[in-house]
This record gives sequence, C-alpha cells and structure tokens, in this order.
Amino acid sequence: MRGKDKKREIMRRKKFSGRQNKVCVITKPEHNCQWSDEIVDNGFDLKQKKIADYLSKIDFSSNESILRATLEQFLANDLEMLHRIDEKALEEAIILYRKDLAELSLIAYCLRKLLSKKHIFLSPNWKGFKEKLVSDMTLAIELSKKENKDGYYKKILEIEKNIEDTDKLLGHFIHDIVFNARAKIASTAYAYGLSFSQASNLLSADRDLLMQLIGETKLPDEDIKTKTISERVDFLKKSIPESKARK
Repeated sequence: MRGKDKKREIMRRKKFSGRQNKVCVITKPEHNCQWSDEIVDNGFDLKQKKIADYLSKIDFSSNESILRATLEQFLANDLEMLHRIDEKALEEAIILYRKDLAELSLIAYCLRKLLSKKHIFLSPNWKGFKEKLVSDMTLAIELSKKENKDGYYKKILEIEKNIEDTDKLLGHFIHDIVFNARAKIASTAYAYGLSFSQASNLLSADRDLLMQLIGETKLPDEDIKTKTISERVDFLKKSIPESKARK
C-alpha cells in the first residue's frame, strides 16, 4: 500500500473507531447517501440488535408464537423482520421436519413479497385483503391453542388461498405467489442439506419447478449456513427415511 493510500486508510479507520458515528443509510439505489446519528456498538448496529432481541423472544416451535410475530410485523410493514421470521421458521421446520412450521414460513415469505409489490400494496383492494388477513390470522392464533388442530389447519389453508387470490387479482404473473414460493423455499431447504424428496415434501413444492430452481441457483458464500445448522440437518437426513419424504 502506497504511503498516501495507507494514510487515507488509517484516517478512515480512525473516523469510524468511536462508539457513536454518523452512519450512511441508502434507502434506495438511486438515492444519495443520507447521514444519521445512529449509534454503532462495535460494528453491530442497534437495528440488528433489535431484530436479534425480537427473534429471541419467539418460540419457533410454536405455531401461535410464529403467527403472532408474523401478524405483528405484517401490520408494521417490516419486510426485513418478516424475512428473518420466515428464515427462522424454515430452519426450525427443517430441523424438526415439521410441515406445519414450513407452512408458516411460507405465509411470512408470501406476505413479505406482497408488501414489496407497490402495485399491490397501493391497490384499492389491498384494504379488504388486509382486513380479512388480520381476521383470519387472529382466528388461526386462537385455533392453534386447541388440542384438535383440524380447524387450525383449515384456517391456514384459507389464509394461503386468500394470498393466492389477491396475487392473481392484483399481480402480473402466470403462476401465483404461493406456487412459486413453495419451490423457492424448498430450494433453500435443499441448500441446507435436505434431500430433494425431503425438501419438496416439506413444502409440498412442484418438483419440476424445484428441480429448475436448484439447477439455476448458485449459493454465494454469505448464504452458506452455520456449521451447527448443517450438522443438525445432516443428522436429520439420517433420521428421516426417504419413504416418509415421498409421502
């Protein structure tokens, strides 16, 4: 490193070495840098701490807990938090091999996608969808507490159907959002280490689309999950007979 460049690097590090700095926040690629007095604590910003704290309070083995968190973040229009919820719910679904948890990961994923579509979010029909969703999810939370889960599973299917109908009515795609999401999330489960059959069964995904996604997907280093998760999935694969995954 040249002397001038080295001095510039030292000054850069010194500038950001304090606990409180001005942090550049770019809300959209086309926007200029906006500076805010956000407190940075050893490189781990407060927003990420808030997310981690919030997630730590969710029992991801509990349908009720995941539904409550998903509804709360949907109403808050928090796309990042919904993303983290669908990721954590999927991880738990993979580790425990529970389809009911996978369905909740699917719902959180789809709601995040709907919120990200401006033409849907700003549609006059959005209000009706939102009101029905809140009503259905609130009822699903109560039904999840009952010993007999038949009513709960039926309500989850109704929620997914409502998401499908809304996307078909307001979206611009041949295949509905739920259809694509099942394959997309299943490809993530496959990347975690489940076999093709286990991943497709867990999400009830279309096998042709899943095969296509797996063939197209290239996983960057930052998307590779932790060794602990990988080891648990490896154990899971050995404990789940392929015959069960094919059902």
